[in-house]
Amino acid sequence: MTGDDTIPLCYYNMSKNPINKEEAKMNKSRLSGGIICLALAGLLAVLNVVLPADKLMFTVSNTNMPLVPPIILAVVGLGLLITAGKR
Repeated sequence: MTGDDTIPLCYYNMSKNPINKEEAKMNKSRLSGGIICLALAGLLAVLNVVLPADKLMFTVSNTNMPLVPPIILAVVGLGLLITAGKR
């Protein structure tokens, strides 16, 4: 090796992009859907804590279960976010 063709390691790594452009793309609809689901789950969880039990109702077989919708939305939102980067 001569002194002219050597490139410092930091410049060499920055100039070559190891990530393929196909891998870098995200499914934007899943990403936005996941963010919306997580935001709604957070909003419902806060409303469950702030509001009295008779103001926010989600009835399952004659039982008030107000934590079911935030849990379902959080699981769906996380699922969408996890799969947003996969193609």
